Amino acid sequence: MIADIIDKLKKLFKIKSINKTELEQIDELGYVNKYEDVTEFNIVSIIANKLANLVCSEAAAEVAGDDFLDNCLQKFAAKLHLITARAFGTGGVVLKPYIFNGDIYTDIIPQNRFFVIERHGEVITKAGFIADVYSDAGKKKKYVRFECHSLDSGGVYTIENKAVAIEDKEKEKKKTDGEEIRLSEIPVWSDIPERVDISNVGQMLFAFVKCPSDNKKDSGLNDGGTYGVPITYGQDKLIKMILDLLNEIPDEYKNKKAFIGADELLFGKDNKLPQNGLYKLFRASGGVDRQSFWEVFSPEIRNTSYFEGVDYFLGLIEKSIGLNRGILTDLITGNATATEVKYGKFDTEAFADRVHKNLEAALEQLVYAFDVFANAFSLSPSSAEEYKINFDWSNWSEDSTERWAQLMQGQSSGAVNGYELRQYIFDEDKETAIKNMPEQISDMPMIAGE
Repeated sequence: MIADIIDKLKKLFKIKSINKTELEQIDELGYVNKYEDVTEFNIVSIIANKLANLVCSEAAAEVAGDDFLDNCLQKFAAKLHLITARAFGTGGVVLKPYIFNGDIYTDIIPQNRFFVIERHGEVITKAGFIADVYSDAGKKKKYVRFECHSLDSGGVYTIENKAVAIEDKEKEKKKTDGEEIRLSEIPVWSDIPERVDISNVGQMLFAFVKCPSDNKKDSGLNDGGTYGVPITYGQDKLIKMILDLLNEIPDEYKNKKAFIGADELLFGKDNKLPQNGLYKLFRASGGVDRQSFWEVFSPEIRNTSYFEGVDYFLGLIEKSIGLNRGILTDLITGNATATEVKYGKFDTEAFADRVHKNLEAALEQLVYAFDVFANAFSLSPSSAEEYKINFDWSNWSEDSTERWAQLMQGQSSGAVNGYELRQYIFDEDKETAIKNMPEQISDMPMIAGE
């Protein structure tokens, strides 16, 4: 399938060559399909969503100095948890802005629909996308829209859109299968320009959120690698062991079903004792004076052993990802001291920090793309001020009592204002906190620069 798509890209956009080695590996391993599988316990999806909750809980980002860009970012930021979970589960996602009705929105594209065409080190200069798929039930056809982005050395950014028709899989392929059609032939694409050129562009107008897992190959260190691998990469054996245990647990409960066994001597020709449900036939093998006519079968459920096994294997996955115990497994602190508890969070905090840096880099590039589109298509009033992106990642591991003590000490020494204490308590913005401050505190002089 990848080879077929690459052939279409090359033909449509007159591309000489595309390195398809990594793409074929991703397609063969099926990262996206495994993450989206809902037919059984999906351990990858569970772990990806758990870690996305960890790193994105109460996360916030804003564009200071440009309301239009901030509005674009806020529409996207509401999906940050889902985007992060998908990046963890599939290896990476592309964030590609587009314009609709004078506003900017963001497409979330899985990495198996993203094709790097030209790259210099880690800097991508040309890439293709499967941008959209449209099905026409009446004609039993599918139409695929491809998009190609390129940036030349003079700062001219070109976006090209082309489409092809694909025959229904159930029908025999015709010679016209895969031939180019005009966008105007598909109503939902009729307003999309076939080519757009934008001047004075310094980087690609899309962003890539890559999972921080190491692909354990030299290429990932030498050139940064193009595509990411899932958060559980290389742990298929452990995942299989967990799935085997989880699949056995329902059988364990089913086999626990108690019954009373009655000796065959108690069953006459009329079969008065039912051989199903509570009573079951068994052969005592011996004289009636030496054997019991009744046997009760009621074994203990081995649920503790099963759950301990699942917990153990999840603990190994925690270590492989670089997390401390208690993220995927049950947290056991015992008699740990405060210092031991603090160091017990170190690995997880380091993991969260790496992810936050990845997300910040991606969001900065995304906002840059918003800004370029806004200026190129006059979507917002030009501003003389330079925008600034502020990120706020909640510190999930922070002790609230310790933080409050630090703020109080800072306020006593004059390093922290009174309204900052209110911001911490009520989660208010600066203006609201100052407005709601008690009179005796609000009259206190502010520190220079506030």
